Amino acid sequence: MDGQIAVLAVAEKGSLEAAGRYLGIGKSAVRKRVQSVENEAGAPLFRMVGKVMAPTEAGNLYFLSARESVRQAWLGMDRVQALLRVQTNNLRVGYCTFLNTSLLEIIRRIQPDGIESISVTRESVLTQQAVVGVLQGDFHVGFGILPILEPDISSRVLFEEPLMACLPAGHRLATKSSIRPCCMFTVYTYYA
Repeated sequence: MDGQIAVLAVAEKGSLEAAGRYLGIGKSAVRKRVQSVENEAGAPLFRMVGKVMAPTEAGNLYFLSARESVRQAWLGMDRVQALLRVQTNNLRVGYCTFLNTSLLEIIRRIQPDGIESISVTRESVLTQQAVVGVLQGDFHVGFGILPILEPDISSRVLFEEPLMACLPAGHRLATKSSIRPCCMFTVYTYYA
């Protein structure tokens, strides 16, 4: 992973020195990581064009997969950290400031059924911030106003209001066609 990150940093910054500054490591450490990846790939990934390290044809092929690999690894780390935060018995709810009064009252009364040891933290944010918060693991659930165009989030209309609840696409409730709000939080505590 360190090699992939170093290669991507050099491709983005154009030099070993700039990549080293960006990564907070020395130029020689960046060079070793890049050389390790090149040795494993069996081809050079960069060539010098003036003072800039430009990707070779092999480098361009490598970058496509390396970017996605690093993104998936970071997403995996975020998910593990979110799981650890869930296990702290604090349900964090992000909700859109602009929801109507009756929906805000429902959110205000959220408490997982039968589990008094779980505290609920609510934060008023914009819908997009609620979505980003769920994706990054800062919120366990987010409520906002549709539409949300985010492939990693499963969202659907609840009742007749333009309210949405967003859950990570891999969450077991994301496959249900409808979810009663009280059921959502009862089932969610299964992970705590």
